[in-house]
Amino acid sequence: MTSILDLIPIGKVVVSHEGYLQEKGIINLTLKNEGEFRIPTFCISWSANLKNIDMPELNQVNKPKRLEYTDKCFSKFDSFLRENGNINRTYQISYDSIFPPTELDYLKIYIIDGDVIPSRHNLNAEYKDILATETDSGEDLGAEDILYEIQN
Repeated sequence: MTSILDLIPIGKVVVSHEGYLQEKGIINLTLKNEGEFRIPTFCISWSANLKNIDMPELNQVNKPKRLEYTDKCFSKFDSFLRENGNINRTYQISYDSIFPPTELDYLKIYIIDGDVIPSRHNLNAEYKDILATETDSGEDLGAEDILYEIQN
C-alpha cells in the first residue's frame, strides 16, 4: 500500500553547552537533532547580576504567551531539519555581568519548536511570514519545550 502523506516524526533534541558564566563571555549552546525540529526559538531568563544577553546570529522575536515571564526570545526563519542523518548546530549566547558571577547566577533557556506561516496564508495586512510557536490561546505547537539551565 502506498502512503498518500509521508509524516515526519518530531525530532529529539539533545542540548549541551561549552563555557561557564564569568564577568563577560560567550556560551556556546549546541543542539543535536535526531529527527526534525523546525525553527528553534530560544526564550531566556537570567539572574539579576547578568545583563546584555544576546544571541548575535539570531533576531529578537516576540515572546510566546506561555513564556511571557522570560526576559528575551530569539529566533530566525532557519529550519533545523534532518537531511542525511543527525544535525548538530551551535548558537552563541553573549552576556556581561555586573559583579563576578557566583553559584547563584544562571541562564534558563527554553528551546521551543516553531514553524513559519508563509505570507500567502497570512491574513495579516503586512504580508510577512510569521513565526508560529503556539495557538492563539497559547497552546504549544510542535515538539515539547525544552528547559536547559546553565549555572556555575
